[in-house]
Amino acid sequence: YMLEAGPHISFSGGGWTATARVTAGYIPGEGDLPAWFFDGSDPGVSWRASGRIGRSMASGLDISLFYWGRRPAGSQWSQRAGLEGTVNF
Repeated sequence: YMLEAGPHISFSGGGWTATARVTAGYIPGEGDLPAWFFDGSDPGVSWRASGRIGRSMASGLDISLFYWGRRPAGSQWSQRAGLEGTVNF
């Protein structure tokens, strides 16, 4: 089994949106399930963090900055960040 807690916060107003989340998961290491069952996490504490801030620029155009990071138990952080745009027509 895996125990996980992931508090988050979000904001929306004036054309802006923002979200942030930090999640900690604990795998006790007992049982017969392989690590791939837990998305590659070994027994111990794993972490995930994400954030996004976006702005509606015009009708049908949204721009946002994002960050995503993950640290499985016993491993290094893997991270991604960038700028995204969405056009609806």
